[in-house]
Amino acid sequence: GESTELFLELKAIADVGLVGFPNAGKSSFLRRVSRARPKVGHWPFTTLQPHVGIVEAADPAMTQFTVADIPGLIEGASEGRGLGHHFLRHIERVKVLLFVLDGASSDFRCPAEDLHQLITELNTYSPKIAQRPALVFLNKNDIDEGVFEHNEQKVRATSPFEVVVGTAAEENAIGMQDVIDKLHDLLRKADPENFPTYTRRHS
Repeated sequence: GESTELFLELKAIADVGLVGFPNAGKSSFLRRVSRARPKVGHWPFTTLQPHVGIVEAADPAMTQFTVADIPGLIEGASEGRGLGHHFLRHIERVKVLLFVLDGASSDFRCPAEDLHQLITELNTYSPKIAQRPALVFLNKNDIDEGVFEHNEQKVRATSPFEVVVGTAAEENAIGMQDVIDKLHDLLRKADPENFPTYTRRHS
């Protein structure tokens, strides 16, 4: 008889993919907007595999969409460095990207430069993915107001996407509904068949 060796690759399927460097707050964001419970910690690569949460939109139909927390990206991921392709393959099927940036520079990083690098890595890996609709969430506006305001100005001046500010901190979450609403708007434009627009009927 003949034998065949098959290689099966599983990819996370979600409507929205969270993109960011380690410690940007992706897992914290997913915990705030859904019932998913990815591990949260003050060290890099807390997330080693994708976690998917269900988010409910604020429309009359209570539309739900899925959001995937994907392992943190590092420079050179498109070339296989760090978790490399193990990260990038999981966003191939998402409809919308949410870039999560550390606006407080907690790890002494510049969020504007991080955004540029993230977009570059995605474009190098797959220009098709890099062209997906996207939103930027500038996280951690509760830590250092002066540093955050400086970073916010730089990000808004250079970002090709709309920017929403807030914090996904458990004890002081700010801006979560605004992000949810804007992600829902992007999904309705990207996939109107599965995300139709509902309007309230006036009696």
